[in-house]
Amino acid sequence: MMTAEKLRNFVNSSGFPLQIAIEHLVRSKTLSHCWKVRYKEHSWKNVDTHNSGFIDLILADDNGTSAMVIECKRVQDASWIFLLPSMKQANVERTHVWVSRLDGQEARFFGWNDIAADPASPESEFCIVPGQDQKSRPMLERIASELIEATEGLAREDSYLNTEQDFIRMYVNVTLCANISETPTPC
Repeated sequence: MMTAEKLRNFVNSSGFPLQIAIEHLVRSKTLSHCWKVRYKEHSWKNVDTHNSGFIDLILADDNGTSAMVIECKRVQDASWIFLLPSMKQANVERTHVWVSRLDGQEARFFGWNDIAADPASPESEFCIVPGQDQKSRPMLERIASELIEATEGLAREDSYLNTEQDFIRMYVNVTLCANISETPTPC
């Protein structure tokens, strides 16, 4: 039988405490930031790849025109090192989002697009995680590819559900990572 401490350590080794904390924070501050929890543990399927899974949290803005697709991860005893080409590299003022623009059932735009982002942030093409198995697919790539597929599946689901005359929604991918003793930060 597990002791209370072992059970707590087992739970804390997952991303669920972070997910629950983020959900609680969003729900408690909805009036001040205009975002609400649309779904939690939402099932998705990508019809092109036949992959499926669950999205941790999906937030929607008050207008229903923006959605954040959030994946919560617990990083255990690891530092993620992002390589930049130079210390003087300018911050990037854009981000890649999925955009669904429908007119009834006709897609005016249905795919990935760059949009302006504020605040600007550094962009790195390379991430190193010390101690990670060099022969396996890097952790960040696994997380990002699943999140991309989940977003595409969600956008397709939303397009089936919304037969309004005019429908537009942007989907922003967010991965939150934290050690249990740290403040959650975007990865």
